[in-house]
This record gives sequence, C-alpha cells and structure tokens, in this order.
Amino acid sequence: MEDHKGEFVVIFAGYKDEMKSFIDSNPGIASRIGYTFDFPDYTPNELVDIFMLKIKNMGFKCEDGVKEVVEGICEYFSKRKAFGNGRFVDKLIQEAIMNHAINDDEIDVIYKKDIPTIEELTDTGNNVKGESLKLLDDIIGMKDLKDKIKEFEDYVIFQNEARTAGINLVENNMNMVFVGNSGTGKTTIARIMAKLLFDLGVVKENKLVEVSKKDLIGQYVGQTAPKTAKVIEKAMGGVLFVDEAYSLTEGKDSFGLEAVETLLKAMEDHKGEFVVIFAGYRKGMQDFIDSNPGIASRIGYTFEFPDYNEYELADILYKKMDKCELQINDKSKESIAKIMKYFCNVENIGNGRFVDKVLQEILIKHAKNYKDNIKEIREQDIPTIKEMIEVVFNGSNMTDPNTITNEIRKRVATHEVGHALVRLVLFKKPGIKRITVNPEGDGTLGYVLHSTDPDKPIKTRTDILNDIKVEMAGMAAEQVYFGEFSNGNTSDLENATFNAENMVKFYGMSNLGFGQIKNPENEMEKDIQKEVNQILNDAFNDSVEIIKKNKKRMDNVIKYLLENKEITEEEFIKNLE
Repeated sequence: MEDHKGEFVVIFAGYKDEMKSFIDSNPGIASRIGYTFDFPDYTPNELVDIFMLKIKNMGFKCEDGVKEVVEGICEYFSKRKAFGNGRFVDKLIQEAIMNHAINDDEIDVIYKKDIPTIEELTDTGNNVKGESLKLLDDIIGMKDLKDKIKEFEDYVIFQNEARTAGINLVENNMNMVFVGNSGTGKTTIARIMAKLLFDLGVVKENKLVEVSKKDLIGQYVGQTAPKTAKVIEKAMGGVLFVDEAYSLTEGKDSFGLEAVETLLKAMEDHKGEFVVIFAGYRKGMQDFIDSNPGIASRIGYTFEFPDYNEYELADILYKKMDKCELQINDKSKESIAKIMKYFCNVENIGNGRFVDKVLQEILIKHAKNYKDNIKEIREQDIPTIKEMIEVVFNGSNMTDPNTITNEIRKRVATHEVGHALVRLVLFKKPGIKRITVNPEGDGTLGYVLHSTDPDKPIKTRTDILNDIKVEMAGMAAEQVYFGEFSNGNTSDLENATFNAENMVKFYGMSNLGFGQIKNPENEMEKDIQKEVNQILNDAFNDSVEIIKKNKKRMDNVIKYLLENKEITEEEFIKNLE
C-alpha cells in the first residue's frame, strides 16, 4: 500500500467493533485509510421491502397479510446482534418457498401459512407447544408452589385474552425471583417455567440459559460487561436463569455489581424480549434485592421453594430407585424413614442433593452385599444414621441416636409433655400437630410441633405471661420429675427472656412503670435484669404448680410417648384422660 501507492486501492470490510480492533492493532493501518463508510443495519420496514421485491422478482404474488407477518418477524430478529440483514431475508424466502412447495395451493401465490414462524426460524429443538404444567406432576411435593404457578398461568392467559378483546392492561413484568435452599428444585422448575412461558407466548423460544457468577464476570477491568452482554444475547427470545444471584453483590464485588447493572439495563432496554429468573436462598436473595433499587422494580413474581419434609425426601429416593430399576422392601423403607426423619431439619442439608448422597451410600453398600439379585435393595444395604453422620459435611456436630439412653429419653419426653400440658391448661387447647422424642440431626432430641394458630394481633399482660409460662414449662416439668432441669432449655429461655424484656422495656407491663427504656445503662440495666428474672421466676413457679396438680395425667402421656416415640394431639388428649 505504501510502495505501490496509486497503483491499486484496498478496501477493508467487516463488523464495526471488530474493524475498530483491527485498525487499532497497528498504527500504520489508520494512516493509510482515506475514507470510512458505515453500513447501517436495515430497518424492519426496509427488510420487508426487500422481501416483497425479491418475491415479486421471482414471479410470486403475496396473499393479503403476508407483509404484516414478515414485518413482525423482521421486527423480532433485527434486534439480534448477529442478525444477517439481507442474508436473513434470503433465508426467510427460502423457508417460505419450501413450505409453499409442501402446501397444495396456487403455485404463484405465497400465503401467510407459508411464512415460517419465529419459533421455526429459531429452531431450538423443542418448539412443540402445550402440556408444560403436566411436567409438574413428576415433581414430588411443592403443592403451594405448583398452585402458584397454575395461578400465574391463568393470569397470563387472562392477559392474552384481554388484549384480544381490546382491553388495555398495564404491561406486566415477567422477570422472577426463585427463593429456596439448595436442592429444592429451583433449576428443574426454571426449565418447566421456560416451557410454560413459551407455551403462553411470553417468549418466542423454548430455551433456558443457565448461568452463575463465573459465567458473567471477567477476570480484569473491562471484561465483565461484554461477557454479561454475550450471555444476555444468548438468552434473547428465551429465559435467562441466574443461579446463586446473591453472589454477584456479596462483599460489594465491583465486577459482580457491574454484571448486575448490565443485566438491569438489558432487562429495561429489551423488556418483553427475554425473561430473567434470579435464584438463591432466602437471606442471600433478600440482600441481593436490597443491594440495588433497580432490581426490585424489575421483578414481577417471586416463587418460594420450601424444604422437603421427611416423607417427600423418602419419596424422591424411591423415585430415583425406580428410575434405576431397583427394588426395595418394606423393612428397608423403615430404615430409610428413620434417616430422612433424622436429617430433614438439618440446616443446609441439601434437600434433593442429600437424597443423592443417601442413594450413593446405599449403592456403595449394595455393591458389597448383593448376591443373586442385583436389583434388590435389602436392609443391610441401608446405611445407619451413624454412617450417614460420618459422610455429611457437618456430621461432627450431630448426635448418634444410639448413644441416647433411656434416662435421657424420659427427660426429653417429660420436658416436651410439660410444654403441651401447661399450654392446654392455660389456653384450653393444646394446639399441637405432634410431640416427638425422635432425635434429629439439628441437635433436637424432641419437640412439640404446634398447629397453625395465628397469634392475636394484640396481647394483654396476661396473654404474654401465659406464653412465658408455656416456654418455662419444659424446665418446670424436669424440676418436678427429676429435682432439677437440664441444659436442653436454650431456646425456651431465649424466647421467654425476649418476651419478658419486651414487657419491661417497651410494653409498660412491669413494676418499673410505663416509660419505655431504649438505651439502659448502669443501675437501670441491673433493675431491668432483676425485673426480667422476677417475671421468669414467677412463671416458672406457676408452671411447676400446674404440673404438680396434673402429674398423674402427665404420667400416662409420658409413658405412651416413650413407647411410641411420637404422638398426635388426639393421642395426647386421650392419654390425659
């Protein structure tokens, strides 16, 4: 170009950003360029004109309405970064003529039905609409969540029908938050949700792009926004699922915050073109939403994913075994039930992922034990609770149920029945679902599970004192039966102390008077502590008296509970009588 200047001309061509990088790569290039011509993308209207002109030049006519259909397709695809402009029109014409060749119509007329749909042009591999909610039937548990998803479907259908009827509704925000602990099925439901949104016409493509923090942020300054933009472009037309979204804002990570800003801008600029689902556990997701006011305003729906209970965990295991064509007898199922009951309330146990761990341990033992029938899972293949304690990540903090003596079990039973009895005497109803002395992996040796009974919107001094007496009743029962109480009273005392302190400091329900005490110091702190202790002591003594009066009735319940390990409210009342 330098040595033969004037003898020939060079034209460099390419995409805008890439050509800029090309020119910047060598200072000699820019100095040898005399002219730059920008070629803008065709507008949707121009693309339609190109389509109609090419169709005409090929000797075809178009049915009324074809132009509008083509315009909608061009409007959708022209926003894509990798859109092919004129080449896209050529592809559209090719697809239309192939469809026309199949349809038995006038040979020189292109009909609306010949024009491929957006779904056909995207070709994501699963564009058959319908029956998305049937996929929920295979999911164990989650009744409330399934009901809410069905309500969501009904509402979107209503919106579509309302628009068809000419009703102008406020544009709905379809972005979502999935809240739940690990292993509760958030990713699985996200895939079903992507299919549902496709079936309802909310998105044009049945696809879910699954990402986490590592897929969005770069290693160096300037890399995050382009990396996030590429993920967004990939998700266009479908659903973007951001798992563990809270990790983007933890510790005010500048790269993570930049990714969030890029996402939020795209969610606004491309509203209606794709849906974003942010997912994570409750506390983390609340912090994530609070980290940027733009997040909450762009979220239209929140779906809660509860932890699985012991029965659901067992059902998930049996379903996985069925898929493996493994058989399990009733005796083995009893051992499975004990494992799930013990671990189901352990924090961060992993829900469905814990089930995978149990299945893995079963198969490891089965590999050693099987003889004639490789498909039969027998009792010796089921790990003990102690063995499972050794393989879970926080097992060192758990109690092996086999180490719990009969004396300890009796103390625990007495403690829990004490709570239920005093509640019955003071409130005229026990209000329990069950009392159990089955130890669990979270350290609980027993508990009373109360039935749903909404608290009063306001409470009197007597109401609160009765609450405190119920909280102190477990300790009181131990005092009556064993002469002293044990250290298994931590949560009871914490709740009782909280209520007593509120009576003294905020509710004006103590001997210290009506005035609220917000920042007590020195002697006032001592006075408050003295008053709180007096309230707790009086409540404890009152509970002791209630238990002494009803000791014979309690004896029957304690005996029955120790024999059965778990009792219902009906069994509690029956044995009291």
